[in-house]
Amino acid sequence: MNFETTTCISKENLEVIEYYAEKYTIKPTKLIVSLLRYVTDKNKLPVIASRRIQYRKREGNNSWKRIHVMLTPFDYELFLDMKKLGKMSLSKIIDFCMEN
Repeated sequence: MNFETTTCISKENLEVIEYYAEKYTIKPTKLIVSLLRYVTDKNKLPVIASRRIQYRKREGNNSWKRIHVMLTPFDYELFLDMKKLGKMSLSKIIDFCMEN
């Protein structure tokens, strides 16, 4: 059983994701999941204790795009762990992945 979730990412990041998804003929969701796995495998996500979850700063309504992401149970658990350890929302984690 897969999990479907929605998140908002910047239009600039979405353009980059769509470009590379088309270049390598994979779905954007798969590319996002690959980014999440890469950051986890390379231990790039900072582990932060004793603070609330961080969300991305709002930059206006026109700079965000809502996307749907399908996650396998393994990927969903991975995302939940990243959210708990890194204290970041999914959109913030995706932004972090794109920057690093």
